[in-house]
Amino acid sequence: MGLLVEAGSKRVALLGKTLDPFSKPFARVLKRRGLPLDSRLIWAWSEWYKLHPNYSQEEFAARLVISRWEDLGHVNARPDGIVIMDDTMARGAIRAFESHGIVVGRDIRIAALGTKHSPVLADHANKLFLLQIDPEEQARMGFEMLEQLMEGKMPQSSVLLLRPHI
Repeated sequence: MGLLVEAGSKRVALLGKTLDPFSKPFARVLKRRGLPLDSRLIWAWSEWYKLHPNYSQEEFAARLVISRWEDLGHVNARPDGIVIMDDTMARGAIRAFESHGIVVGRDIRIAALGTKHSPVLADHANKLFLLQIDPEEQARMGFEMLEQLMEGKMPQSSVLLLRPHI
């Protein structure tokens, strides 16, 4: 989110599958940056899934961001930055914004979480800030932990912490 703020975003939204693990850290970062927390800018895919279980994740994201964008109405109420916690959802949001004449990178800045080497956002990489998790690193760390357990050793931690790459 710091990249969005440094790029000039003042009203940042959050879009995720479920927001439980993300909403509190999101609020803390906004507060540290001196930005307002507006509950109308926290959007959960899970809300829509209950209403439309046949949509794909990408289609959900597309419909959700445009619905929320239009609900906010006045331009000063709308976000100028959005953190999206999934690359497929980011692609849906980008597609929706662009189909409505909203220019990603100018009218709205996007920071998305994705998988390193994934083609999902390859066509949009120059329009957004992409934080990537490396699946090779994830697999290596997981198998190292498994090997320790198989040798009867206790790993230092039962949690693998992966740092995203920008």
